[in-house]
Amino acid sequence: MLPPGQSIDLGIASGKIHLVDTSGTTDDKITNIWNQEWWDASERASWKLNSHMTRLATGDHHEAILVNPKNVGIISDNVDLPIERRRLSRYLYLNEKTDPLSWTPAIMDRMVSELDAFRPRCSKPIHRSCKAVPYLAARGSDVYQPGAIVFTYEYPTVLHHRQIGRIFSAPRISSYGTTEVGYVFMQCEEGSCTRTRTIAGLIFSPFCRARRTSPRQDPGHATAEPLELHGALQYGDLVSLDESGKCRCGRNTGLIWHR
Repeated sequence: MLPPGQSIDLGIASGKIHLVDTSGTTDDKITNIWNQEWWDASERASWKLNSHMTRLATGDHHEAILVNPKNVGIISDNVDLPIERRRLSRYLYLNEKTDPLSWTPAIMDRMVSELDAFRPRCSKPIHRSCKAVPYLAARGSDVYQPGAIVFTYEYPTVLHHRQIGRIFSAPRISSYGTTEVGYVFMQCEEGSCTRTRTIAGLIFSPFCRARRTSPRQDPGHATAEPLELHGALQYGDLVSLDESGKCRCGRNTGLIWHR
């Protein structure tokens, strides 16, 4: 799959590509070849599919990330890391603990103060980290308000939206990307997801259709496949497809679907 004249070893030696491991959430970790320029380009393409992200995301904007460090970031369960150890370029990782239940009031106070000092345009939470919700809700207006909250890697429930809405007034947006194929879906401001135009040339198609629930909506799985590797990679999620091809956001190209 390498272009002519290219070499994995030369790419690693030059620093253009890296070897990265997936988090291994449900199975053993998998090593992938990583090119940051390619990933950044696919992320920029996804911003065009949501008017809030188009307005907020400049490519050098600050983002605060609240995730389990097993997924991304730096793990430090025994020592609380200073903010300098949790900064990477325009990103701030608010959490270094693998178990959110270990968060103390001091750690949650630190998160609040760092949000106010860092003033991110976007915040990326993992919604399972909701121990802080009642604590932060009690602070009310003391919590800094980012321009948007972007969910990635997992899908928030109505309950999670309600809990987070008690603290943050920013629009909440779901996105989906994978280490292997980059950013593939971005929820528009109307709540639909449409195709991302990435440099990898992705095609999205429904498969494994289930029962028909209406003339225009079939539940089925959404599949992401690089055109160059058609059929080799598939990521499935049960969705309801809107075959009219029309969304109130005005972006009517690509697949439009709802969870």
